[in-house]
Amino acid sequence: TVSNAGMSLDVHDKIFEGLLYPRMSGMAFDLLQSEDGETYSKVQSLFINVVDSSVIGVLPVHRSTFANNDVEFEFKNGLLTRYKSVTPSEVLSFLQLFPAAAKAVVSIPAEIIQLKIDYSSKEAAYYDAQAAIIEARRNLEAVELSEDDDDEATDSE
Repeated sequence: TVSNAGMSLDVHDKIFEGLLYPRMSGMAFDLLQSEDGETYSKVQSLFINVVDSSVIGVLPVHRSTFANNDVEFEFKNGLLTRYKSVTPSEVLSFLQLFPAAAKAVVSIPAEIIQLKIDYSSKEAAYYDAQAAIIEARRNLEAVELSEDDDDEATDSE
């Protein structure tokens, strides 16, 4: 038997969306005293809460489509001692999707423009490096020609 908000449900062939846990049940004990063994008088009454395995509680845990639910629970010695559920508004969460989607759509062209700027600046750096290589080759050829001219002048003397 499952107890949920005062209702008892049959556990067999049921699907529960939540966390099942044992519930407490109160038991009353009367301490009696007899002086003659025939008559009893009540000395004290005790009320004790014990775990009743025949009564199961259900903590509802539902998944939202557009919102993130936070559920916290804590058990001590098999008993539920703390439960907290934070369920944000699904309508508000749904409406918050539109600004996020608009921001994503706007950021895509911005990223493409940034990529073009990066590409064009890297292309300019590439052409500058090619020009530097050509200039270095011309300088090397000029130095080699001047060394060859110096060697020929030295050989002719």
